[in-house]
Amino acid sequence: MLHDADAYGYNIALALAEETTRMPEHSIEVIDLGLTWSDAMDRGLIAETVERRKALPERLVERLEEEEPAALAAFEGEQTRFGDRPSWKVQRVELNALSSRALVEYVEEGLRAHGADEKFFPPEEVANELALDAQREVIRTRARGWLAEVFDLDGLVEELVADYGEEPPDDLAGTMATAAAEDRAAYWPETVVEAVEAQLDERGPELRARFDELLGERR
Repeated sequence: MLHDADAYGYNIALALAEETTRMPEHSIEVIDLGLTWSDAMDRGLIAETVERRKALPERLVERLEEEEPAALAAFEGEQTRFGDRPSWKVQRVELNALSSRALVEYVEEGLRAHGADEKFFPPEEVANELALDAQREVIRTRARGWLAEVFDLDGLVEELVADYGEEPPDDLAGTMATAAAEDRAAYWPETVVEAVEAQLDERGPELRARFDELLGERR
């Protein structure tokens, strides 16, 4: 896991790994990649001062006393008051203090330190399935390209557009007004496109016949 260099981040790492009151039988191995306070200081990251309104959990204090006294000092901070309750001015360093590149490097460094730098490859049957999908798609793409060369499909399409794509639907203003009257949220460009589709649907047989004629000229 990865976390900020603050009491909350450290405590989350403990809670994930150890049993708690709510999960008395819980125990899993958690590899804590930080961000640790010492790592943050070694990298010259800037700490920020924030207010915490709860005392540090005792188990976190015990851990920090043994492992990171400097972090304990930063996280305990200076006790103040928030109304009639105690609070503490503490320091923390968040992960976003690292640049994107520095964060990736930090994570990769932690993974290598724990032996998690081996390249992963899927089972062969998974790779075979991907290869078959890619193979079919490459064949389809190349076949379409060859068809376009033989039949000059781009030219055919442009002729069809010239024949049927130069006359807008009748009374678009009325169509838009009607759509808006039926639905105030109607978006006029969508109304225009729907009118065009309806117009071409009406001329569908004629459009297809012209397409077949142009295709036949290219055979």
